[in-house]
Amino acid sequence: MTGLQSFDFGLQRQTLTAKTLLWVLLAGLGLGACSGAEKNDSESDQGTGGTKNTGGTDNTGGTGGTDNTGGTGGTYNTGGTDNTGGQNQGGMGGADGGDHETLVTKTTIAPGSDCSFGGSRTDTGIDDDDSGVLDPDEVDSSEFLCNLACEAALTVVTVDFRDYDTSNVASFVEGELTVTATPGDVSFLKFNGIGAVGGVRDTEVEANESLVFTFSTPVLNVSYYVGTARNIGNGSTLGDRNIEAFAPDGQSYGVAQHTDGGSSLLTVPNADALVASFTDVVSDDSHLVRSVTYSVCR
Repeated sequence: MTGLQSFDFGLQRQTLTAKTLLWVLLAGLGLGACSGAEKNDSESDQGTGGTKNTGGTDNTGGTGGTDNTGGTGGTYNTGGTDNTGGQNQGGMGGADGGDHETLVTKTTIAPGSDCSFGGSRTDTGIDDDDSGVLDPDEVDSSEFLCNLACEAALTVVTVDFRDYDTSNVASFVEGELTVTATPGDVSFLKFNGIGAVGGVRDTEVEANESLVFTFSTPVLNVSYYVGTARNIGNGSTLGDRNIEAFAPDGQSYGVAQHTDGGSSLLTVPNADALVASFTDVVSDDSHLVRSVTYSVCR
């Protein structure tokens, strides 16, 4: 009897020991699961904050995240370019500015160095001060449309140097004509004409001296008149001189040798050839120039 009870007790202990071990194992797993659940609940209550949205690309903010996960912030807009400010929707607005207007003006011009027979000038530029007027310092480009011929009748002009008192001047100006001399001043001898200061006779153009005739507006049909001519060299002619005429672009029409007194027409390619200037250079002999005649478009 006692042996049987002892056997039952041992079986009961073995049974309890197995149950105890199973219970301990289950309890351990339960505590671990409970501990993990509590940690998850803590995360659910507080959550992880998302990245701060500082403004979206093209002035549009980023989209916020869901399920406690913050959205990714958009790129911060610092303002537009090309004078166009960005709208202030997340980004900072750019400088407010607009393009200036381009202006075009057309002006009628009188005969002159730009157009020998007159014409028109078209100016183009940016109205920097937004005044609505294209100021001279705003002109970026100019185009000329020149008349091919004088629209009015040509005016014939004669400058007679005999009408001026005896004097020496660095330069002489009348109308379109300017006269200078080298190497010295222009010499006026009343009732006779002009020469160059220096040499044997201060009142005449002599060897190694010259007169330069320049026109502010290119002219046509240029002639000059020599009233006094002398034979100082060994030649058989009087007042030997070289006359060279120049076009408005500075090209030479060539050198022509003139002698003796009287009126001489400049040598140019044709009657329509414009003359901007001509020179009277003496290699030997001497002479005085009485007058200059030309036609101009006015």
